[in-house]
Amino acid sequence: IVNRANPVSTLSTDQLAGIFSGATGDWSAVAGGSGPVKLYARDDKSGTYDTFKSLVLGSRPLAPSAIRLEDSRQLADKVASDPGAIGFVGLPYVDGSHAVAISEKGARPLLPNRLTVATEEYPLSRRLYLYTASNSANPDVRRFIEFALGKQGQDVVADSGFVAQNVKTED
Repeated sequence: IVNRANPVSTLSTDQLAGIFSGATGDWSAVAGGSGPVKLYARDDKSGTYDTFKSLVLGSRPLAPSAIRLEDSRQLADKVASDPGAIGFVGLPYVDGSHAVAISEKGARPLLPNRLTVATEEYPLSRRLYLYTASNSANPDVRRFIEFALGKQGQDVVADSGFVAQNVKTED
């Protein structure tokens, strides 16, 4: 996400890697006007950061100038209030910021939305998993898993702003 005043509408994963590693420090390098890039990132304990590191940074370290935050909502608020900011959050937290369409080599840029994330066409999509022992003696565990995977549980996921896995048609 970027601040709504930022004209950047698309970035490649390579451009993202340059920005978040600190190799690209000015918005003019990616057609975003001019001025210093201010980085906001989730903390090391975050699954969102782990996914971003894996999909974008690879072996590159995150720039030391990045401001690390434990909370996605707080990160989104910082980006929304800072014209030079860029950050990454889950889809429900885009709120007052501007989502950027992302492309990988040879592919067209895609905006994150419920369809592109659910189909995993959006390059920065990730699945969330629930794990349990296959032979758990606790019947509540099995009931919770069944609820979470069922329509009612997936409706809760959707109501929370995340991407549910309920089957439905899309135009």
